[in-house]
Amino acid sequence: MKAASEKSVSGKSSALRFSKWIVALGLSVLTLASSAALAGSYIRKSGSIVAELDGKYLREHGSIVAEFDGNYVRKSGSIVGEIDGHYIRKSGSIVAEIDGRYVRKHGSIAWEIEPSGIVRKNGSIAYEVDGYTDSEAMKAKVAAYLVFFAE
Repeated sequence: MKAASEKSVSGKSSALRFSKWIVALGLSVLTLASSAALAGSYIRKSGSIVAELDGKYLREHGSIVAEFDGNYVRKSGSIVGEIDGHYIRKSGSIVAEIDGRYVRKHGSIAWEIEPSGIVRKNGSIAYEVDGYTDSEAMKAKVAAYLVFFAE
């Protein structure tokens, strides 16, 4: 009887160790997934990182240079632009239009944002956006970067 009881306890402890191992593995996977989700999208020019879209912030060289606050683009707390649907405004005037995958300035195509995150200017690759999702919000942030901070 004692041997059966010890076997039962031994079985329970190995099952407990196994369940702890599964929980630890699950937490590791969640941690990796959340850290990947928290990582921003990098904007690269010729392979070098020039900016990062980090949630609602735009960073250059690690420092926050702009904040996307709803429809507004703020620099040092002051509104520098507004994303109004498909239009990008500065001081109330339209300075650019997001037309599908094109960003137009003065009616002419200035940039093309491909679904893969490649940004073209005059047909040549100007920028690449790592982690680009091709959502309307992401497209608006990349377009605002191009209009207000690029070149």
